[in-house]
Amino acid sequence: MSAEHPLSEQVALVERKIEVRRARTRRHWQEVQSDVHRIAERGARWTPLVGVVAVALLGYRLARQRSGTSALGVRRAGKASLFAPAVALATTALRIAFSPQGKEVWNAWRRARAGPP
Repeated sequence: MSAEHPLSEQVALVERKIEVRRARTRRHWQEVQSDVHRIAERGARWTPLVGVVAVALLGYRLARQRSGTSALGVRRAGKASLFAPAVALATTALRIAFSPQGKEVWNAWRRARAGPP
C-alpha cells in the first residue's frame, strides 16, 4: 500500500480483496458439495474404501513394529526380495483392472465368450 492513497481507500481495497476471497471460497465449497452429492447419487464404489482401509492397516502395522525390524521383511545380504516388485505389480494390475478401460476390456471379453446373441 502506498502512502499516496488515503487510509480509507486502502481499507476499502483490502475489504474488496477479502470479499473476493470469500466469494471464491464460497464458490469452491458449493462445487465440492455438488460433486459429493453427485457421487452419492450414483452410488459410491467400494474399491477406494478398501484401499484406504488397507493403507491404514499397513500404516498401523508399520507403527507397531519394533524399531529394529521392517514390516516389509528383513533383507539378507546377497538375497533379493521379491516382495516389493510383487506388490508393485499387484497394485498396478488392480489399478488397470478397476479403470474404465480395464472394465471395458473385461466386458468385451465376457461378450466374446458368451458368443453371438
